[in-house]
Amino acid sequence: MKKPGTPDLAALDTRLSRIERQNRALWAIVAMLTVSTVGSLGVSARAASPDEPIRAHRFELMDARGVMRGEWFVDQAGESRLVLDGADGLRTVGLPGGVEVVPAR
Repeated sequence: MKKPGTPDLAALDTRLSRIERQNRALWAIVAMLTVSTVGSLGVSARAASPDEPIRAHRFELMDARGVMRGEWFVDQAGESRLVLDGADGLRTVGLPGGVEVVPAR
């Protein structure tokens, strides 16, 4: 017998499916960031000594039209922030201290 307030199997399946989609989207973003970071490190490694770190206060991700779609920075409180926006301008992923994934609409 089901306890009051306990979600049924259909509700759990729906929630699990949504979480799995969000997890796949997050891993795809992490993979793209890793590939782009490694690629940019390879390009800049030819110009800089391998012993010197690459440093910046902010990284901005722009689309082909020059519209900013994401940013990676350290805020005034010293917290790392990663924000990625979809083509519609809505926040798709924000990673401030914790993880917030907003599904693209």
